[in-house]
Amino acid sequence: MNKFFREKNTMLKLVSALFAGVLFSLFVSCANMGAGPQGGPKDMMPPSYVKSLPGRSQVKVKPERVEIVFDEYVEMKDGQNVVVTPPSDVQPDIKAVGKKVIVDFKDTLKSNTTYVIDFANSIVDYREGNPLRNYYFEFSTGSEIDSFSIAGNVVDAQTLVPMEGVLVGAYTEWNDTTFTGKVLEHVAKTNVQGRFLLRGLKEKPYRIVALEDGNSNFKYDCPGEYYGLLDTVVTPHKRMVEKCDTIYKQVNRDSLLGKGNIDTTVDTLIIDTVKCRMSPHFYPDSLELVMSQRYVPVQEFVKAERKNDYNFILYFNNSEPKLPSLKLLDVKADSVWYVLDPSVTTDTLTYYLTDSVMVKNDTLSIEMTYYAITDSTEEMKLQTDTLSLVYKRPKKAKKETDAPKSKVEMSGTVEIGKLPVIKFDKPVVDMNPSMLWAYAKDDTTKKSIPFTLSAKEGKKEYIMQGNWESGKSYVVKADSGVIHNIYGHPNDSLNMRFRMKTPEEYSNFKLTLEDRPSGDLYLELLQNEKVEYRMKIEAGQTVVELKNLKPGTYAVSLWKDENSNGKWDSGDFKLGRKPEEVWFFHKAMSMTAGWDYDEVWSVGDRPKYQQRPSSTYTSKRKK
Repeated sequence: MNKFFREKNTMLKLVSALFAGVLFSLFVSCANMGAGPQGGPKDMMPPSYVKSLPGRSQVKVKPERVEIVFDEYVEMKDGQNVVVTPPSDVQPDIKAVGKKVIVDFKDTLKSNTTYVIDFANSIVDYREGNPLRNYYFEFSTGSEIDSFSIAGNVVDAQTLVPMEGVLVGAYTEWNDTTFTGKVLEHVAKTNVQGRFLLRGLKEKPYRIVALEDGNSNFKYDCPGEYYGLLDTVVTPHKRMVEKCDTIYKQVNRDSLLGKGNIDTTVDTLIIDTVKCRMSPHFYPDSLELVMSQRYVPVQEFVKAERKNDYNFILYFNNSEPKLPSLKLLDVKADSVWYVLDPSVTTDTLTYYLTDSVMVKNDTLSIEMTYYAITDSTEEMKLQTDTLSLVYKRPKKAKKETDAPKSKVEMSGTVEIGKLPVIKFDKPVVDMNPSMLWAYAKDDTTKKSIPFTLSAKEGKKEYIMQGNWESGKSYVVKADSGVIHNIYGHPNDSLNMRFRMKTPEEYSNFKLTLEDRPSGDLYLELLQNEKVEYRMKIEAGQTVVELKNLKPGTYAVSLWKDENSNGKWDSGDFKLGRKPEEVWFFHKAMSMTAGWDYDEVWSVGDRPKYQQRPSSTYTSKRKK
């Protein structure tokens, strides 16, 4: 009887527990009705290799197609970064289909050759985009896999910014025409840090090059392509090095202190075991290549336009600025019929017409003679074009508008070492100091301060040379109608102000050069690739002092002027000339107003790719 009641009691407990579980599940389900279906934890794992045809690292195969199978659906991202080495005349077709990546070769594969398909980070899973990093696939048409490799970094020769997306190649033979006439034998592509890894090499000498390859033919045959050459021949080799893996285990923190009755959470990692093994490491692994663009003098006429009746603009694409000569056709005009306002780089030339007859003429015919490159000799030669400049006049408004005025402005603050400048929207030819008067803002007597005026080229800007004091503010005034531009437009009354900055608004920088390179040197301070300050360092000078620097963050560079022409020169493969050497200080100089900075620089104390601070350029350079 007791046994019967015991079994019945057990059964009741099981039913009660089951009923309570069902109620709890219903409660949780109701509580989450608004949340919708839960998808589980986010997939953070990249795709995993399952199998392939042919097999990875298989030898004695010559496939027309390679199929690589992964454990989940994949897609190709940034497929242009995939590199197949050695390259072929017709590039293979690479695509992702379902869980496969398929490579279809369009050319016959070479015999006794190791092929490497370097996917970099291009293979990602379909759902989350997790990349399979640094993945490559290899096979050999011969009896063995060539397993040696060479690694290093590529930077821009002038800025030392990493060169992303450029080819690094290897040749087994080298002469004067190899680089320009022969396809690279092995290739790799640099990543965002400018790092490259050439795989599939034999243990034999190679000549290493870098190439922008704008026309995708794997050889240097365009003058505008960036290139770099390593002076020495390198032979890849390997050494067995010891690599150790540390295995950790979790323990309770209190157990380490010898405390008993432990019921706290395990929260401490300690070393369990250290396993070491000998593994091959391939050298060289830190080559340095610098890339530059061969300088070719260029002056190419782009276009001409006439947006206004009073001027026209000529656009050039040039690195060797030479001004054209102009001759009017079908119109008689004064010998000086224009005022030229060139841009700083002289690639944009604005011509203001000074003859009223020409201004009223809707069409101008001009004969332009200019220097341009017309053949493969890369020599500047004279060329003559006839330009027809047409101005489409807008329809006249029904209501008469006010007569046009000459617009005038000037900068509100003037940097130390600079002078105040008055700027007009059109050239002014009758400007003289008597039309203006200037006085100190805090001078209640408004005593006039003497000054002189000098016009910049184009006669749109006038420099005020006077005894201006640091920290003081000044007022510049003019009555209306006293200044006229070349079209007779008068000015409105002027009431302009400017302030001369003080030394306390700037920083000072002292730099001591250790291991100073020999030769002619220039020091530069850059902000986003723009040179803000430049100075020549005298022979034997090791201490440089720069005064009155505007606050901001600067990169500090030093370059050697090999030919003493006062400008940095790139390399020239045709002439066998290297780019002039550049070094960067490894610190970004963040300068605050009123502060003095004192630094010591051991020039060339680290590899070029480690010299320039990454914070001193906004993005990686991609070519």
